[in-house]
Amino acid sequence: MSHELDVVERIAGTVPNPKTGWIFQLLGWLALLLGAVYVATQWSTIPDPVPTHWGPDLQPDDWSAKSVGSVYFPTFMGIIVMALCGGLTYLLQVQSVAGLSKATTEAEVPRALRVMATMRFTLLFVSVICGAMGVGFAFIQITGPVPALQHLTGWSFGLMMALTFASLFGGLGFYVMKNGKVDDEIRAAERDGIIGTRGSDQVDDPQGNPDNWKWGMFYHNADDPAIVVEKRFGMGIDFNYAHWQGKVFLAVAVGILPAVLLLMFVL
Repeated sequence: MSHELDVVERIAGTVPNPKTGWIFQLLGWLALLLGAVYVATQWSTIPDPVPTHWGPDLQPDDWSAKSVGSVYFPTFMGIIVMALCGGLTYLLQVQSVAGLSKATTEAEVPRALRVMATMRFTLLFVSVICGAMGVGFAFIQITGPVPALQHLTGWSFGLMMALTFASLFGGLGFYVMKNGKVDDEIRAAERDGIIGTRGSDQVDDPQGNPDNWKWGMFYHNADDPAIVVEKRFGMGIDFNYAHWQGKVFLAVAVGILPAVLLLMFVL
């Protein structure tokens, strides 16, 4: 039992600490605060009306009367994004430890470890994206209404998109690589009989075989004709990503956020 606990603690120790994710979010909040304070110091220089929208050529094409709402609109948007991020990551943090603490049988331990790892890496992934977007909104805030910096507005929009895309795809790559490594360690401990129980139902059922789940999350089994399968974690269904339907769904899901951001800045 002590050896099993040592292995569980070692694997659990390889997943990100929730504090790391909160640090990225705090950086986003700090950037928003500094941007708002700077604009407040330049309030007397801000024209009335104030530009509130930029066209495809990154030139102002819409204005509004000077007010707290019109001037600080980017900051308010950033606050909404950061608040939603904070609520989501809090739930992820709570749920990441609930399963492991409630695991009452040996068979539940590997699943609880996988849930914890998935949620902790998701927490970090979401926090990095939100922190980057907070910084991006802060740059848009200081360059949009302040005349002395309006020539940098185009750069601020470009920076916003660059930070978002870099954190999205860089974070996704890190997530897949690290979460997959943790899942490999869990599988190795299962094969060695240190944790969990590999019953006959797992051998006979391809969806119960951890080897058919890429990075512990995505079911990928070309020998299984099923197009959709039950989710490995939680409730609901997911695709068998070995078939073309799953690949199309994944491509659309990954492309939604970049497409929305691109349209937001172009329209």
